[in-house]
Amino acid sequence: MKESLQYEIIEKPIAKPSKKQISVPNILPPVPVNGPDDTNWSDQNWPEDINEVASSSVMSTGELIVYYSTVFPPYKQRYDQISRSNPSALAAFVKQYEFQLILHSLLLESRNKIESIETEESEEWERLERCRTAILSSINAEKHISTAALIPELES
Repeated sequence: MKESLQYEIIEKPIAKPSKKQISVPNILPPVPVNGPDDTNWSDQNWPEDINEVASSSVMSTGELIVYYSTVFPPYKQRYDQISRSNPSALAAFVKQYEFQLILHSLLLESRNKIESIETEESEEWERLERCRTAILSSINAEKHISTAALIPELES
């Protein structure tokens, strides 16, 4: 006994032009900042306490540059753990982490354009938001490489 279903292929609907324009900046490679002694640390006006800063970004002439701390403890802890347990996955972990920081920086840039608020309070909020996101990004990047490592086992 066979079942059959009737179906019909319909034409693709014509999209209505949107009034919203999205412009994505040129994204430069992220810049790792290796602690308070790195000149980029002071250039970014980051606080001395490594627990208080995870990343920042600069938008200039249509280009986005993300700076991130390689000594931010949640990131450093996972980085060190992976470098000992699975060195071949370290580059993938770093790329995944950087990718998530770039995405978050794009969202923050968009928010900043809309709200255009530059106060000490908003700067503090953004710094804390970047720390929260960096914690989640390091966890997600670690899970990403863990999941990728399981795939060959599932196929065999």
